[in-house]
This record gives sequence, structure tokens and C-alpha cells, in this order.
Amino acid sequence: MCLSDCSKCKYLDRNPHHSSDILCSLEPAYAGMWKRLKSLDEYSLNCLPVDDCQEFELDPIFEEKTIALSLNFFDWQKLERSTSNSTIGKALKDTIIELNLALTCENWQAIANSTLIPNVSAALEAEGFKPHQDPWIDVDSSCIDAIAYLQTESALKIRFNSGCIYQYENVSHNAFVNFLHADSKGRFFNRNIKDAYPYRLL
Repeated sequence: MCLSDCSKCKYLDRNPHHSSDILCSLEPAYAGMWKRLKSLDEYSLNCLPVDDCQEFELDPIFEEKTIALSLNFFDWQKLERSTSNSTIGKALKDTIIELNLALTCENWQAIANSTLIPNVSAALEAEGFKPHQDPWIDVDSSCIDAIAYLQTESALKIRFNSGCIYQYENVSHNAFVNFLHADSKGRFFNRNIKDAYPYRLL
């Protein structure tokens, strides 16, 4: 049988003046035993002839209380970050937020081309917005003409100014985004892509 958790009992003296002070005036022997045995695993405790404390009462500070809060999503995030409360984080993770968004077809197509969220891709495809297979993006570079990212294959295509097209495999979407926004495409290519991924000439 598991020990009663004295740390959550309202009779525990949580601020003793000395480490040897009596922790509980009702069941001092039990509190002392709990202090010595609390680090044992559940199996070991179950092998000991230990009964629950008959005087245990939950400290009101540990009682659960439900309070309704009406906050927007950003305020919920602020609350979770400021308190580091895992319960809030789990609730946010499990919460489905449904919105009706009015965007241009161009905007929806851009989302379809770039999203990595399966539910978003499925919803957009049902509305006729399928990701373009080769969404070439012209870039400002002395050696690179355009780049394209194939989301379904995790592949990056690079069309050089010479007209040659190379495909680099196993490239993450984040790497593609960083490449796209790099100040110097040629420098980024040489440092982060050229010898980092398997490739083939198309």
C-alpha cells in the first residue's frame, strides 16, 4: 500500500525550525516514516507493511477548483508561458479552434504550396487548392535563376543561370525557407546545401 503523501496534508509543518523537529503533531511517527521512505518506488512500498495515515486530510491549497476564464488565444499563450503550467499547455494543445477565413484565391494557393499541416492540406485540396508540383520562385542571384520546393518529396530544385536543374533530396522545409530568405543565395547554397544533401541532375 502506498504511503499517504504528507507533503499534501494540512497537518504537516512545512517550515520546521530544525530538520529534526516533529513534522506532524497528530501522527509524528508516520510523518517521520514518510520523510525516510518517500523516495522509494511504488513496488518497494507495496512490499512494506505500511497503512495509510488515518489522520490525513488534504490541505485546501491542493484542492482542485474549476474557474471559467474567457481569454483570446494569445492571452492563453501568455498565461501558459508566464506560469509554466503544464495543464494549461495540454489544454491548448488539445483545443480545436475553428475559424471562417476570407482570403484571396492567391493567398489560399500560397498556403497550399507551403503548409506542412495535413489537416490544412486536406481542407484546401477539398476546395480545389492543390500544391503546385513545381512552384518555381525567381531569386536575385548571380548564379541561381530560381528555386522550387517539392513538399511531398522533401526535395529542393535549383535552376542555375546556366539552365541546369539539380534536385537535392531530404531537404527540410525550414532549410528551404532559410535559403529563400538568405541575403546571398550563392553563399547560402555553398555553405548549407551544396555538399550537405544527395542530389541529381535533371
